[in-house]
Amino acid sequence: MEDGGTGGGIVSVKTPEECTSLQDIRAAIDDIDRDIVALIARRRGYVQAAAAFKTSAASVSAPDRVAAMMAQRRQWGGCRPES
Repeated sequence: MEDGGTGGGIVSVKTPEECTSLQDIRAAIDDIDRDIVALIARRRGYVQAAAAFKTSAASVSAPDRVAAMMAQRRQWGGCRPES
């Protein structure tokens, strides 16, 4: 993983159990957040490409698709289904 431009090269992130300070924890969280932001930006490209296949306002909002997708994402994250 990269160091976010600070010039240190590759950073080895500790597991939660290996962290011995709040600084270690914050560094690991920052590294995860950089990965999440990069993945969201990558996902955005696919969402924009999907627009070419959407032919109506209903197909853009796609509430059934959103509900199914969110339920699946909750399952992936180990969350309980919404009541």
